[in-house]
Amino acid sequence: MASMYAFNPAYTQTNSISVTTTTASTACGVGSQSICLTNTTSQLCYARVGPTGTTATAADMPVLGNSQVILTKDIDHTTVAAITPTGTTTLLCTPGEGKL
Repeated sequence: MASMYAFNPAYTQTNSISVTTTTASTACGVGSQSICLTNTTSQLCYARVGPTGTTATAADMPVLGNSQVILTKDIDHTTVAAITPTGTTTLLCTPGEGKL
């Protein structure tokens, strides 16, 4: 059975992305193994975590409106990219350790 650890955020390291129908990204999560993505509006968006230069498409991880997901990531993946199918939203990206 897998171990579960509560998410421990890296306080003061949250970055935001103004997400539109064109991929946008931010640097986030240097040295962290997890990242918490918080979608602040009712608009669906898609997100991808990867190395510098990462872009997002509608084939990536959906982040439902007004919701939060925690993803594990490679420690050297320091970019979060996001895109919406329509409209706009803000995606908050908080690095940390652990899961829900």
